[in-house]
Amino acid sequence: MIKGEGFIFRNIVEEDYKRIYEWFQDEEIRYYYSIRNTLVGYKQIEERLNHLDYNKNKEFMIELENGITIGKCALNSIDWINSNCELEILIGQKDYWSKGYGKKVIRKLVEYAFYNLNLYCVHLKVHSFNERGIKCYEKCGFEQEGVLRNRLYRDGKYYNQIIMSILNDQLNK
Repeated sequence: MIKGEGFIFRNIVEEDYKRIYEWFQDEEIRYYYSIRNTLVGYKQIEERLNHLDYNKNKEFMIELENGITIGKCALNSIDWINSNCELEILIGQKDYWSKGYGKKVIRKLVEYAFYNLNLYCVHLKVHSFNERGIKCYEKCGFEQEGVLRNRLYRDGKYYNQIIMSILNDQLNK
């Protein structure tokens, strides 16, 4: 368990699979979370989470102090040799969108990567249409370092994926 400001990160347990499944049934969540328009099946979620390589992936549920679970987050594809990983966040309870939780969670997750895992770089990919996400990442200290052109086809149009990162020595600037 990792304690943040008003929340904790806790391990994902089997009882969480149903909640994650329900979040992924929401079209708007799938839209921003890089999931195609096809529904994600319960078995897919169960299979993925049951076979995680915990040496390369640190996945957590985000639980508020009042016991409400609002999302999940992860540091994935941890590269111990080159000291980097990819950040993932999902606030699945839409009532908690735009309330500052994303920023707090991202900052705590980045601190965990740098101070507990001794990593040097945390990176992520975000769709160019996700302006709210991009602003949040920038507020957390992430900088754009590249663009993958036309990597996502959605609603009859191609969108870029923006690659962003933060380095250990940038965290408190």
